[in-house]
Amino acid sequence: MKLMIKVQKPADEYEIRELTRLFLPDQDFMVVSMDGRNEKSGMDKPDGQAALVVQTEMQHEEMETRLMVYSFGKINLTWSTSVRTVTDQRIQRKNEKNLLKRTIFNLLQSWYPRWLPWGILTGVRPVKIAHEALRRDVDPAKAIRHIQEETLMAEEKAALITEVACRQKEYLGKLNPKAVSLYINIPLCPTKCSYCSFASQSVKSHDDPILREYLEALLREMETVFGMLKEKEYTVQSLYIGGGTPSVLSTKQLEQFLSRLSELWNLQTIEEITFEGGRPDTLSREKLSLISKYPVHRISINPQTLHDDTLHSINRRHTVQDFFSVYEKAVKTGLININVDLIMGLPGESPEDFQQTLNKLARLNLQSLTVHSLAMKRTAGLKQQHFQFEWEDEHAKSVMQLVYEFVKTQNLEAYYLYRQKQMLANMENVGFAKPGRASLYNILMMEEKQTVLGIGAGAVSKLIYPHENRVQRIPGIKDIKVYLERMPTHHEKWRRVLEQL
Repeated sequence: MKLMIKVQKPADEYEIRELTRLFLPDQDFMVVSMDGRNEKSGMDKPDGQAALVVQTEMQHEEMETRLMVYSFGKINLTWSTSVRTVTDQRIQRKNEKNLLKRTIFNLLQSWYPRWLPWGILTGVRPVKIAHEALRRDVDPAKAIRHIQEETLMAEEKAALITEVACRQKEYLGKLNPKAVSLYINIPLCPTKCSYCSFASQSVKSHDDPILREYLEALLREMETVFGMLKEKEYTVQSLYIGGGTPSVLSTKQLEQFLSRLSELWNLQTIEEITFEGGRPDTLSREKLSLISKYPVHRISINPQTLHDDTLHSINRRHTVQDFFSVYEKAVKTGLININVDLIMGLPGESPEDFQQTLNKLARLNLQSLTVHSLAMKRTAGLKQQHFQFEWEDEHAKSVMQLVYEFVKTQNLEAYYLYRQKQMLANMENVGFAKPGRASLYNILMMEEKQTVLGIGAGAVSKLIYPHENRVQRIPGIKDIKVYLERMPTHHEKWRRVLEQL
């Protein structure tokens, strides 16, 4: 039975489509707008192949906005619900949109029952909702209730994001308006992981010319950005060196990169520097020792799973033992704050397999752990291979509960959280850390509280205008070859970008 939903405003199409997809992930359906026209006539004859049509209509009255819903097909019904009118048009529009989403959610839940603890939420930054609720109600308990009322979120999730928001306050309360964060992207990897959707390129060998060519271009762009920041008297609060796999650079190239970075900026003035080592097979003792000579506060060593068969199937060249060996070497060189990334729901892994991975990590004195739910991104190899999630929703829910129980035993706290489209069981990605070990960059970037400038191919800059409640996204050139070709124009690009700060 094909479903068609007709919404009154084109601006509502996208969110209602994403909401409907949560209930019908593998079925064909349509969400269309009526461009403000009243199309109640003809509701007794579904359009085209649609066997079920839902039509919505907003009626604006003096003290309230009433939502009228008409349905034909599965169940014939007509009903209305309303929201009080407020003077702030932005808030009023948001209230009306949430009313529409709650109504469609309840309707779909009655027809296609599914466990959806995040309610009507389809966005990637749910903690923003908690920050907003806490601004209205300082009392967390009241904030949680309001979040549930507005979003139909399960109490456990509303409590989780409120807890995270409260924890973030100590980091967000000391922002300098003349400070920015930086992301330096090295989108090169030994191999392409099957789940990865990033615009990264695999290198053929340690001698691949693309390593040298890209590093030379990246250093030139870094010179431009750091020079302009100094001219404008900006400070850098946090710096994230990511990818890709930055440690795919040879020891000599990595030394060239870090040395030039320290020449361009006094690294001691940066509150937090993170180096995303990523693959254990790219982190030698020499590279770890080199990194430890610089004021790097945090490093990531990301196995994603602690099962060798899975590592092989997702196109990673390291073993479980490689991970533990590199982790031990990093600690010995003084790199104490190490983040470990895991992914739930990888191909061929059962919920019991993931639990075994957690158990294996218990032997480490974890400082930071990030748990991701597998997401089916459009450009990922798994998506192109038509991979289907192998876990039932209830199994995924049970495993996520095990994660929250595990981190308690490790004295780790949730400090940032985000979601993605087409995630396993519509769940979440969560970053945990010991008290005092949370990543400032992750918080600033995810909550969009500070301008982040992205340097390198594929890096995205986000200019934050808090007084306008506005974020301007400036994508970088994804293709490395095109990035190299356009290097002469980067100076003009950055001049335009920094003029907007």
